[in-house]
Amino acid sequence: MRHIVPSQVVALIEQMFKNSVRQADHQGFGKFWLEHEAAPRVSAIVEMVKEIPDYLITVEAGEYSLFRTSLKVLEAWN
Repeated sequence: MRHIVPSQVVALIEQMFKNSVRQADHQGFGKFWLEHEAAPRVSAIVEMVKEIPDYLITVEAGEYSLFRTSLKVLEAWN
C-alpha cells in the first residue's frame, strides 16, 4: 500500500475541481456543486483519503467526526 499524505489529497482535489478553492464561504468551508459525472473523480479522492495513515489525520474530536461523516456521504453519493 502506498503511503499517502493529506497534502497529496488536497493537490488532487485542486487538480480535479479547479474552482473548489475559490468557492469557500466565510467560514472557510468549501461550497461547490458536483454533477453526477464527477462520481469517478470523487471515488478516486475517497479511495486516496482512505489510504492516509490514521496518525497523519490530526484534527480535534468534533472535526474528526465531521471528517468521517463527510467521507461516508461521499462514499454513498457514488
